[in-house]
Amino acid sequence: MKGVFSILLRLAIIGFGLILYTEVAVPQMNKTGDVAIGAGLIAFGALALVGFAGGLLDGMGQGALTSALWWLAIAAGVALGWWMIPPWLRNTTDYDYATLLEQSRDVVPFIFGLVAGPAVLASCIGGVMRRGV
Repeated sequence: MKGVFSILLRLAIIGFGLILYTEVAVPQMNKTGDVAIGAGLIAFGALALVGFAGGLLDGMGQGALTSALWWLAIAAGVALGWWMIPPWLRNTTDYDYATLLEQSRDVVPFIFGLVAGPAVLASCIGGVMRRGV
């Protein structure tokens, strides 16, 4: 039960951070009228950094295997959320929700790997640091 709560808490924090970033920071970047490719790159970098930092801290606190499993679940949740929520928010009469989901389904493995890769690596590093080896 503790593990489920920990996973959901981390998912909520990451989700809140992404929503806050999207609603506050991205519009500020778009004021210049230029294409804000930097906004996406910052979000991707932040996800990788959060995955690494979270995996490292959890690896030191919970052990490598537990941390890695937690972060695989968190990465899946972040990837599915990234895929399902933005099309729902921008759903217009031009497209139906299923069409928007189909058009953006390729983002799921990318976001999953972006969070899971650094998190699992950091979980292993944290697990080694925990044992003091």
